Amino acid sequence: MKSNSYTIEEPLKALSQLTFNYSRDKLRTDVAVAVNIEQQVVKGEPICVGEYLSIHSPVCGTVTNISDTEITISQRDCTEEPYNLQLPKIKDDVAKYAAAIGLVGMGGSMFPSAIKLKAAKESKVHTLIINAVECEPYITVDEALLQNELQYIQAGAKVLSEALNIKDVQIAAQKQVIKRNNELFKNIGYKVLQMPTKYPTGAERLILKKATGKNHSASTLPFQVGYLINNVTTLWALGKSILDGSPVINRPLTVIWDNNSSYKNIIVPVGANISEVLRATIGRDVYDSELIIAGGLMMGHEVDINSNIQKGTNALFIIKRIDHENVEACKKCGRCVEACPLNLSPTTIVHQLKQSNKVGKYIQKHIDTCFLCGACNASCPSRINLVKHIKEAKR
Repeated sequence: MKSNSYTIEEPLKALSQLTFNYSRDKLRTDVAVAVNIEQQVVKGEPICVGEYLSIHSPVCGTVTNISDTEITISQRDCTEEPYNLQLPKIKDDVAKYAAAIGLVGMGGSMFPSAIKLKAAKESKVHTLIINAVECEPYITVDEALLQNELQYIQAGAKVLSEALNIKDVQIAAQKQVIKRNNELFKNIGYKVLQMPTKYPTGAERLILKKATGKNHSASTLPFQVGYLINNVTTLWALGKSILDGSPVINRPLTVIWDNNSSYKNIIVPVGANISEVLRATIGRDVYDSELIIAGGLMMGHEVDINSNIQKGTNALFIIKRIDHENVEACKKCGRCVEACPLNLSPTTIVHQLKQSNKVGKYIQKHIDTCFLCGACNASCPSRINLVKHIKEAKR
């Protein structure tokens, strides 16, 4: 994967069915089902609608199932035009526009953009930062979008800046990415924030620190200090709606397999079945000795072969299963402390949590500050799952 150029293949089209989870637990907001069983829908038609988010069908299809949490659409052949989505003017109400097209944080969070943009407008943010850091190993889809579909990213940034009266647009990227794409970044027209080529420099908090030169508390959100940080793919999706009139129905992602030596950047319909995506991409099913990770190797999670592509799915890894049972006692080597980008002591936190369910204010502050990047897990020679314990303590 040591290439200076990353292509994006044509969107997958031949899919049998798509499934959409519309539960509040998944979306973090409420939506109402807007279709019925056996209803025929066309590309771009809303199937769920809410105050802060909508879900649209990426294909012509027939609604075959509606459960308490999911809608399934079977694809059908059709010559019908895409749905004529009536959108509000983005300059009049940027949050309402984001909700109507189904925009979410596509860096992985999937937080409804309408909520974030409403807060940004009320706070009168002055700076937009395009997050192109993409620090998770082997994932290159954001860089591929910059190389191949920059017009959509810039269109998204432009219209967002105009809607929010933002005066300054910046782009954050890792040093090696800037070096690989020297001409692109030289002529991009934005101030470039050069981030270290190190995980997890793509974290919002670290980008904010770079932009402001200040450390901010764990509870401080960027818009509270005048900044709006949006991922490359989020702006790409917004730009697609502006230039092509398309709601958020496709997801660009990187598929990585063969011990991380083979990869493809593809565009996949949201809701697509992962097994179909993998057969179309790598030409085979997943072996019993392998597992699928959605998202990055550091912060991603294992998914079933029959799971579906979400708007936040930026990558699919097919990797060999690892035996996690052979965990050793802490060696007190301090590697987890060295790896932590926030200078926390993960092993101290976990030790205190194991001693008692109640911890002091000092340890609680560290638990609240941690953003679960997984750097401590990756550095631990004893294979202790430190993140698991801290994550449980956050609940």
